[in-house]
Amino acid sequence: MLNKDYYILLSMLETIEKILRYTGSYKSAEELYENDRDFDAAMMNFIVIGEEVGKLTDEIKAKCKNWPSERLLRIATPSFVGLVMTVQVR
Repeated sequence: MLNKDYYILLSMLETIEKILRYTGSYKSAEELYENDRDFDAAMMNFIVIGEEVGKLTDEIKAKCKNWPSERLLRIATPSFVGLVMTVQVR
C-alpha cells in the first residue's frame, strides 16, 4: 500500500470514530436529529469520508473496488441513525 493511501485510510478510520463518538449516546435517530450540533458534526464527517475516498490512488481503488462498502458502513455506524451511505470508488 502506498504511504499516501495509508494516511488517508487512517484518517477515514479516525473520522468513523468521530461519528461514533458524536452519535453513540443517542437512543434514536429522532433524538440525534434534535441535537443540531451532534447531527451536523456526524453528517459533515460523512462528507469528509467521501472526500477522502476521492483522494485515494487509483492503485488502491482498483484493489478495493469489490469491497462491500455499504455493508461496512452499516456496521461502522449505529443502526438507528437510519443512514445508508454507499461509497462509490471510481
